[in-house]
Amino acid sequence: GSPDLLTSSGVVYYEFEIVASDDGVPQMGFALKKGAWAEVQDEHTGEGVGDDALSWGLDGVRGAKWHDGDAPWPRKWEVGDVIGLAANVDAGKIAVSKAGDWAQEGYGVVFEAEAIKAGVFPCFTAMDLKLRVALAEEDCKFGPPPLDIWGA
Repeated sequence: GSPDLLTSSGVVYYEFEIVASDDGVPQMGFALKKGAWAEVQDEHTGEGVGDDALSWGLDGVRGAKWHDGDAPWPRKWEVGDVIGLAANVDAGKIAVSKAGDWAQEGYGVVFEAEAIKAGVFPCFTAMDLKLRVALAEEDCKFGPPPLDIWGA
């Protein structure tokens, strides 16, 4: 995770590109500061972002979304895909895009939770994947969602 990027108001956005995959396992999303993900972990523990109640993750390889366990999310990510993730802390919502498109089926707002309003930071776990992760907006190929995606 990137706890130094904790956002307590407004929108935080990052994106990643799948550069190479050997049937990799990504769980990409956000976590609360008080969670286990507040420290960088480089070892394989078998736990991923969203496995607990203090984080939210998406997995477009296995087609699941994660928050305190998994639920079906039948979306497919492949090598070359650029996935954007945004958290609107004030609204308590997390949204996802593929190739900058927030409106395609299954994308847009995917999580809503009061807990998100406490502040979140970008967090991801992955194995058997090579990713290009852009945490600074100037390094991103696309950008945060339009305001209407949040359903003001």
